[in-house]
Amino acid sequence: MSRNKSLTINAAMQKLNNTAKEVNRREGVKTHQQRRAEEALTLLANGSASKPMGAKLESTYLSFLRKVHKVAGLSMVVLCAITLGKSAIGFLKESIRLDLPYEIQKKLVTLDNEFLQRLAEGYPKKCEVTA
Repeated sequence: MSRNKSLTINAAMQKLNNTAKEVNRREGVKTHQQRRAEEALTLLANGSASKPMGAKLESTYLSFLRKVHKVAGLSMVVLCAITLGKSAIGFLKESIRLDLPYEIQKKLVTLDNEFLQRLAEGYPKKCEVTA
């Protein structure tokens, strides 16, 4: 994705839906997806941007993760991290970034699966109290 072109809400939801299906069919995540999920859950657990370089992007990402966690749960934080990642979320138009957690909530039954839940549950419970 080009930095000049932000995803639409429909495109983001389609990507999330496709990834959720792939994770379910594969019965797990790929190594790079595991890393992304761990980074997102660590950021959520720590509650603050760790690096001064890119702090604004990380802060935007953290705010988004917190909202997704509050509205749709930790497994959807994992899905957003492995599907979209920090950069794509950081470059979303603000209106899309604000609406996306609620669109995810509407489609929660379709998006959520046991493998995403297992990945989220396997992480420190500290994430549960920070959001």
